[in-house]
Amino acid sequence: MLGNGGIVRNSTIAYNTVLGYGGGIAVGGALNMVTNCLIYNNTAGNGGGVYTSGGLVVNSTVVSNSSAAFVQGGRFRNCLIANNTSGIRPFSSNGGVYQNCTITGNGDYGLNIGYNDVFAITSIVENCILYDNGSSGINYTMGSTAGIVLTNTCTLPQASGLYDTGNITNAPLWVNASGNDFQLRGDSPCIDAGVWQDWMVGAWDLDGRKRIIGTAVDLGCYEYLAQGTLLIIL
Repeated sequence: MLGNGGIVRNSTIAYNTVLGYGGGIAVGGALNMVTNCLIYNNTAGNGGGVYTSGGLVVNSTVVSNSSAAFVQGGRFRNCLIANNTSGIRPFSSNGGVYQNCTITGNGDYGLNIGYNDVFAITSIVENCILYDNGSSGINYTMGSTAGIVLTNTCTLPQASGLYDTGNITNAPLWVNASGNDFQLRGDSPCIDAGVWQDWMVGAWDLDGRKRIIGTAVDLGCYEYLAQGTLLIIL
């Protein structure tokens, strides 16, 4: 468990098993941060990769865990959350904030909201890509009263009850999804499709590029960098 004010950075967190919450790491407290980490092949009863009740998980990769995350607060930003046995389960009255994350290839859903939950879940999903998960990007279960705000996000299908602006259902057009390359192709509808936020000043994407290249921020955890031919004239 990461205590209040703790930071874990530049680390690989792998092959851990717990019966309870957060097989890889448990993050509680608003001042905690997990940054530039690989969270891989961990197992838990809830949140095989990550459990959060606060804090920030940023520029990190959460892959191949028994489940991606169990969330009761906190924030995920510029993260790749892929190929976990199951996706993210937001739970309780604070289901977390997800900004510029790519959530794909998870066994059931990207976000699975409300299972046996008596609370009204509030989650914010912004500038994200939730695509090609097992059943759908976002799922409401068992009569959840979730109050989710979905803004400038690429997901299919567009789940009922979601609201806000700038959302698309078009395929994100990754470079090579079968090879786990989730960078955007030049013809992706996710390029320059995001909404500006103050945290983007001086920020970097998951690959270490400036968070905004072009006229606006791209959706997902990677900014598109156009490729071309360099001519040197002597």
